[in-house]
Amino acid sequence: MKEEFAEVIAPVAAGRPMNDTDQPVPGVDVPAVQWHPGFCSTFRLEMKHCKNALHYQQEYNLTRKPLQIDLLVTKESDDSVIHNELGKLFRKYNIVEYKSPDDSLSVDTYFKTLGNACLFKSNGERGVDSIHVEDVTISLIRKAKPHKFFRWLRNHNYVIEEKYPGVYYVKRNVVFATQVIVIRELDPGKHLWLTSLTRKLEVKTARTLVEAANQLTDSDDRIHADAMLSVVMDANPEIFERLKKAGGTMCEALLRLMAPEVEEIKQKAVAEAVKKNTESTTISLLVQLVQQELLTAEQAAKQLGVPVASFEKELHAAAAE
Repeated sequence: MKEEFAEVIAPVAAGRPMNDTDQPVPGVDVPAVQWHPGFCSTFRLEMKHCKNALHYQQEYNLTRKPLQIDLLVTKESDDSVIHNELGKLFRKYNIVEYKSPDDSLSVDTYFKTLGNACLFKSNGERGVDSIHVEDVTISLIRKAKPHKFFRWLRNHNYVIEEKYPGVYYVKRNVVFATQVIVIRELDPGKHLWLTSLTRKLEVKTARTLVEAANQLTDSDDRIHADAMLSVVMDANPEIFERLKKAGGTMCEALLRLMAPEVEEIKQKAVAEAVKKNTESTTISLLVQLVQQELLTAEQAAKQLGVPVASFEKELHAAAAE
């Protein structure tokens, strides 16, 4: 099982040198990480305590042509109260723009998002002004503080207020209520999921993250945790390799998280063997997999299309040889 798991999370590259901005060092070839799908799942996990009050639409299409919003979060009811600091600004329609550790958050990012918000407001399906300006918010999210962007805002008479640690409200001159979320400044105790979306994950945080994922009971939360962890493992392969090699309960927790992926790999391998080998060879292979505890007798019998009792006879015969 450990060998199977090692193959699942084996890193593509041996190392990823970083500078203090969490971005790749110029000139160093770093494999691409698909941050945005992981972010959408991560944001849902951050807001999981108010999931019934929010509706999510990833890569929301603004027009018939490919013009999309990273994440549109809609409050199901005006009476819903969001206690999470990241969502206290939220109103009916909330446009979220996420910049990965590889991207910058600039004044042009803001105006692009503002333009998208204006298009969204003007495309209300119920007619003119069916989406009110005061019902739309903008959230810009990035790992590091965008100093140049903040300086531009202040120079142009905007007011920046740090409402909560790492959560900055932009006031005056704004069309829509706007906040900038600086992930690095968030309290990891309150925002474990979002603060873990990095290439510079520490071993201690990785342990906490795996434990938190294993404690989730809601099926949707577990799906999003799996998507989020997949991205974090891609970005921090050496950290999770260390956890795996450490063994013990942490390795078992990782194996539980990766169980669906490992099971899929096993099933594909068995199916391929069934296609390529004769019946006797296939039975022999399935017997070996069961003996190695990589399959159950029930799973092997299902692959052969025979009763479990029939396969168990083959298993007992092999054990007697």
